[in-house]
Amino acid sequence: MLERVLSNSSLLDLSNKVETPPLETKATIQPEKPKPRRRRIISSFSFNQTNLQKTCPYNPAAYISPLLANCNFATYSTPSKDGKVCVRRERDSQNSAKGEHYFLMYYRIFRSVSLSSAETTPIVVIHGGPGIPSNYIYPLANVVPSRPIIFFDQLGCGQSDAPTDKNMYSIQLAVKDLETLIENLRLTRFHLYGHSFGGIVAFEYLKQVAEQERLTGKKKDYECVSTILSSSPSSIPLVERDSRLLLDGLLETDSNQSTLADRFHKMHQCRTKTMPRPLLDAYALKGKVWCETSDLADYVAEPLPKDKLDLKMPPVLVLRGEHDFISSECAQRWVSLFPHNDVTLKTLSECSHHALLENEQMYGDVINEFIASKEFHL
Repeated sequence: MLERVLSNSSLLDLSNKVETPPLETKATIQPEKPKPRRRRIISSFSFNQTNLQKTCPYNPAAYISPLLANCNFATYSTPSKDGKVCVRRERDSQNSAKGEHYFLMYYRIFRSVSLSSAETTPIVVIHGGPGIPSNYIYPLANVVPSRPIIFFDQLGCGQSDAPTDKNMYSIQLAVKDLETLIENLRLTRFHLYGHSFGGIVAFEYLKQVAEQERLTGKKKDYECVSTILSSSPSSIPLVERDSRLLLDGLLETDSNQSTLADRFHKMHQCRTKTMPRPLLDAYALKGKVWCETSDLADYVAEPLPKDKLDLKMPPVLVLRGEHDFISSECAQRWVSLFPHNDVTLKTLSECSHHALLENEQMYGDVINEFIASKEFHL
């Protein structure tokens, strides 16, 4: 989810702190080699009424602490394996020390034992935010059975290193980190899935690979078989405009601004009766630096140049929820951004931004059907 898209925008003010409630004891996600894990503290926030109408409306932090006391969430159980890869950064700005710096990026692989099997193609999953780690999409491992699924926490959040220098973060650097992960895991074929901001990283990665292959005349040692962009914005300015229209509509029915952000969340972000536990876990481990950057403020996905329309990119499934703040217009833009006609656009009934957490069965059926159809034609 796009927690912030403007560098200095926040409709919230920091107040007191509360601790994350303990996990339920039944059927929790168990890694193959479980390790003790420190729990972070979630901050409780209050509304800034003055800035409410001027800022990004879908910052999730507003809804965390009021819901913590009423958690009653499903848990999941799938074997997994954890690890870390080293990613590189170059510091060359006036305010940073020059030279190369290295950081560790955390990943978790569900069904890792079948990762080397030629019969199953893994899925590489890119979470949103930026700065909201993969915990909230771990349930994907349950609804997409019988294949490895690779999650990773982008630099700055979750269990990955979190450099405080903002120069260590950008869309292009996130693309580079994704490529590092794929190469280190020695993947040869994979499906690519991006949720919200993760879809932006996926798209920019695909463009980069296509352009590199044309420039060098050589194909990569690995291949992306298909791509899924789930509730991903093709234009941040368009998301801002559409979100403002949604807010105005909510104010027309109820002018109480103190409940506006909460109503927006329940209508357009996650329509479950209570906050799903995976989402709470992700918010508890959210980043503090990358989520405040202005890198996304003016992002608009651009197609390949006309002289490069012959470049190959994989088939694409574009998903959005019926009540998503990612509008149909914003989702439709993706169709024209790929140099082929193999782009499927689907709206998920009665869902919003977190369709996976709202209707797991339907979401899984759509994903599985799409992936199976693309592997069948290989």
